[in-house]
Amino acid sequence: MYVGPLEALATVDDILVSPVLRSVLCNPTNFSFNPNSKILARINRAELGDVDALVLGLLLMAHFKGQIVVPDFGFYGRDLHQANIREGRLIAGVNFLGELPPKLRQAALLIDGKVPSGTTLEDAETIAQYEGLVPGMIGFTDFTQEAMA
Repeated sequence: MYVGPLEALATVDDILVSPVLRSVLCNPTNFSFNPNSKILARINRAELGDVDALVLGLLLMAHFKGQIVVPDFGFYGRDLHQANIREGRLIAGVNFLGELPPKLRQAALLIDGKVPSGTTLEDAETIAQYEGLVPGMIGFTDFTQEAMA
């Protein structure tokens, strides 16, 4: 999909309508664009609002080239983050798998080292199957019960 320069400028104008985003993005002391810097951002959706939090979160994730940790990935996760998964640069938390878009959900299920905790039964069974366990066979029930705990 081609995004022309006028459409890109219109998007920037839309973003800068928000006083929060204008303040954060237009103040030169807020961000370091040094590729060797670390970015720690506490983005509180309750304080900022969903739109401002989403824009800031997505911009920070797109800019940073190191390890990315996103506890609320169900809100921030987009299909374009599959590249972060392939590169092994993403640590993500979700409340349930249905929060993720279908393609991203499939990519997340293929991540090695998943740590299911407090899952729904449906998610526990799905993760168990991706771990190579078969319903009714030894280990499946133990895995799902532990994932739901």
